[in-house]
Amino acid sequence: KAEWAASSSSAVAEPKLRKSLPISKALIEYFGDHSPADSEHFKTVKGYFYSHIEPRFGDRPFSGVTRDEWIVLAETVALDQRSRGINFHKSLKSLLGWAVRRGLLTVNPLHHHKLEIPPVRSKRNLDKDELGAIYIEAEHLSQPWQDMVRLVILTGEPIEYVRKMRGGDIDWQRDTWHVEHSGVFVRRRRPLRSVSFTPEALALLDPYRDVSGPFFPSSASLHKDACLNYRQEIHEQLIELCEFKKRFGMGDVRRGVHAMVKELGGLSEWTSYLMRELPTWTSARPIRDMDDWI
Repeated sequence: KAEWAASSSSAVAEPKLRKSLPISKALIEYFGDHSPADSEHFKTVKGYFYSHIEPRFGDRPFSGVTRDEWIVLAETVALDQRSRGINFHKSLKSLLGWAVRRGLLTVNPLHHHKLEIPPVRSKRNLDKDELGAIYIEAEHLSQPWQDMVRLVILTGEPIEYVRKMRGGDIDWQRDTWHVEHSGVFVRRRRPLRSVSFTPEALALLDPYRDVSGPFFPSSASLHKDACLNYRQEIHEQLIELCEFKKRFGMGDVRRGVHAMVKELGGLSEWTSYLMRELPTWTSARPIRDMDDWI
């Protein structure tokens, strides 16, 4: 009993922080209490938080983020990768509980929340006809999704990397994109590498040449409302447009591109083949009313 009382009183005695403290600074405090240097688990958690929380909410206090916004964020991560979403959700609930103990929140907004986990779906490589159909049907998506989806097909890069593309990351003289890996990807890949743009990708990016900052809006600004998982909405719209027999994800699109690059002998061979075949694929697609997709 004495040991329990001592541990309980020490937990209550955690120093309070200023309630208006921005989340970016609160994370520094959090990882001071939970050092990634002492735990592989918290190394992973730090990657999650600095990939998903800090860029979206870093300038706000915890009290300035709604419950719905936290839920949308957790669902977005789970949509990208089921197991990562489950782990992120658990870690997020722990972070918000810590925020309560440190005086940054009065209650944990996710205390009783249960994450809606996407069903397990087997991975697959999309074939050239499917990739062509997606490229064509992306025309019916609103911007920035039209360009973002097409850039995934033209580069083979993850859509989240495409969304973070900035003018400062591109060397227009050498037609090169300097991609910076973030979060959990850094452990598996070099933090920085270069991707050579093909003429087809450069043609798509031509309207962005004078943009020095981000080409596409932030994740937060892409939410149409607080309860909407914006990426799932666009994904479902693209699936409906393509009318494939089997569902697919953007990871499947990327794997299909990589398979075609390997089969044809290079990225430029793939993108030039794609452009040559587009008229044939387009003529085979159903004619759609653009007003239905505005």
